[in-house]
Amino acid sequence: MERYLSLSFSRCFWGFVFILLCFFPHTKTFLSTFTNLDLYEQGIAQRDKGNWRAALDLWQAAKDSLSKENSSDPRIGVAFIELATQKKASDYYEQACEMYFWGFSKALNHKFRKEIEAEIARISPLLDKNEVSNWQSLLTRDAPKLIQKINAFWVSKDPMPTTEMNERLIEH
Repeated sequence: MERYLSLSFSRCFWGFVFILLCFFPHTKTFLSTFTNLDLYEQGIAQRDKGNWRAALDLWQAAKDSLSKENSSDPRIGVAFIELATQKKASDYYEQACEMYFWGFSKALNHKFRKEIEAEIARISPLLDKNEVSNWQSLLTRDAPKLIQKINAFWVSKDPMPTTEMNERLIEH
């Protein structure tokens, strides 16, 4: 009986999703955003279980999926580079730099304000006070320009710009 109820619920749920997608096209964007946000959390769960490679693979898949929608998630980019460096997984360092830059490439909406503020806080010890103030004001005035500044900052600090990996970003 319990299995039957579970199957019935599952069929009803997916039937409902199908109807939403057919008759309300904008729902697709909502559902894909929800699914991709969940992939970040799923990666955290894998990391916490000790499956750090599975977490990195999951986040790479999330990046691929979001990129198709011309979107990004700074939480995934930061979590990826933090985990790769924490595990000293040098075979992931190039990918980690790419993930970091991707994470901040299109994170222009208010949904990721907290993550962008956290990134400013992480970088602020490397900036002078005027730059920190400027970046914080750009957060509310001109988020695309702020994202450009964050990326340009790390590009300018790269000691070996001819390589795919940004050694200074990895070190930080």
